[in-house]
Amino acid sequence: MTPSNPLVVSDARLESHAFRFPVLDLARFIAALLVVFFHWCFLFNIADPGVHYKPWLEFEPYARYGYLGVNLFFLISGFLIVQSAYLKTPGHFLRARVTRLYPAYLACCALTYGVITLTASREISVSSFAYNMTMMNGLIDSFRGVPATYVDGVYWTLVIEWKFYALTLLLLMAGQLNRVEWFLWLWLLACLAYAIRPMQWLDTYLIAAWGAYFIAGAAFFRACTAGWNLSRAGLVLAALGLCITQARSFAAELSAVHGKQFSALVVTCLIASFFLFFAALSFKAPFMRGAIPRWIATLGALSYPIYLLHQQIGAVAIQRYWSIYNRYALLVLAFAALVALAAAVHFGIERKAWAALRAPRPVALPAARGVQ
Repeated sequence: MTPSNPLVVSDARLESHAFRFPVLDLARFIAALLVVFFHWCFLFNIADPGVHYKPWLEFEPYARYGYLGVNLFFLISGFLIVQSAYLKTPGHFLRARVTRLYPAYLACCALTYGVITLTASREISVSSFAYNMTMMNGLIDSFRGVPATYVDGVYWTLVIEWKFYALTLLLLMAGQLNRVEWFLWLWLLACLAYAIRPMQWLDTYLIAAWGAYFIAGAAFFRACTAGWNLSRAGLVLAALGLCITQARSFAAELSAVHGKQFSALVVTCLIASFFLFFAALSFKAPFMRGAIPRWIATLGALSYPIYLLHQQIGAVAIQRYWSIYNRYALLVLAFAALVALAAAVHFGIERKAWAALRAPRPVALPAARGVQ
């Protein structure tokens, strides 16, 4: 039965909107690895000048660019969330986002808080922990204009994601998703205005500091399903220019803050490589699409709990167990333990929660697999 949703696409285009892109599962896993690499092999080296350990200094020149995994995450999200929204009513879209994010988040947040409490590595009140468990603490505090306190610092990206979901939901509710490119152009202009003259409200409500990544991801999705035209090509090229400009500026800030040189050329090349990857995807390169190997889908599924678990728990474990003699063994064992813990969260909690919470799909797709 077809739901009463004016945004449901025609049968001729339905399969292309529901198609799974397995290479994006692999890209999500790589993005998570980049962020882990950044925190463990760069940030932990320089976070405290007086600390007795400098875990893996030899990897630092490469690990310092791993933070760009977050930028890749936002590109992927722009692609997949808009794709997912085309197949859902507003209610189904919101339910899908809540179901997708909360089970792993609640488990990882509770586990991280438990580790922090047992090891006394930080002081986090019970009320702050409870506020974090809503996942809305960063979002609410950003609108209040006050700094958020996170159980784990990586949770800041969830604020950005939820704001993007809210913008997508508003388009769905207004019945304007089929005109998404007009919105993307207006959004891009707001992001450009912010880059020229930063105004806090533009970032608070329109995530202007990161919006170009979501815009590019959405434009790449439209190119995948409807082909390239001047509007989509213009969106991608303009977003690329803005992403590179903002990323180079941020790299200069990181250089000043950390006292380490972040090469503008390396940052430019990495951002450009992310866009080239999506360009290949949009032109339907044979190795980019097809059946989903189970192991690739599993890696993609593990990326979210890996991301949520790695920083704070990793910091505690590395500080306690690192020595100059076991540092390489510890790196391998710590990563293996992280993957095992993420797998326990995914298979033991996420999948069971999804089975219990997910509503029937709003569109019947007997021959296609939808994106989660």
